[in-house]
Amino acid sequence: MLNTNFDLAGLDLNCGRFLGQYTEGAVKQGLIGEASINNAVSNNFATLMRLGFFDGNPSKQPYGNLGPKDVCTPANRELSREAARQGIVLLKNSPGSLPLNAKAIKSLAVIGPNANATRVMIGNYEGIKISTSYHFYHSAINI
Repeated sequence: MLNTNFDLAGLDLNCGRFLGQYTEGAVKQGLIGEASINNAVSNNFATLMRLGFFDGNPSKQPYGNLGPKDVCTPANRELSREAARQGIVLLKNSPGSLPLNAKAIKSLAVIGPNANATRVMIGNYEGIKISTSYHFYHSAINI
């Protein structure tokens, strides 16, 4: 039985379409075993249980009444801005912060499956934009 990359990496959940589209075929081809799928499903249901998804009426649970009014609040915007502030240091090459020497490097190649995956590399894990006047991008540029 061959292991797929997502199996080896311990990926139990894919928020896109990939697993839903290809898992059945991978099982039929012997690329992943049913035990791996059972383990991933078990992990996902354990998370749902910890979140209270099976504890009765969802509206009576701690997160059961959250909705659009709870998204993009001033507090959430500030948290997003602070996350951008703290993470932005990873995006700039301050003197001595990275081992790259801009004077010594004449060319640089980015290779691999995500080399030209611009949308993925800048962060493609997002929900539907609530407000046309606000987006995470604004947090990053308004630091």
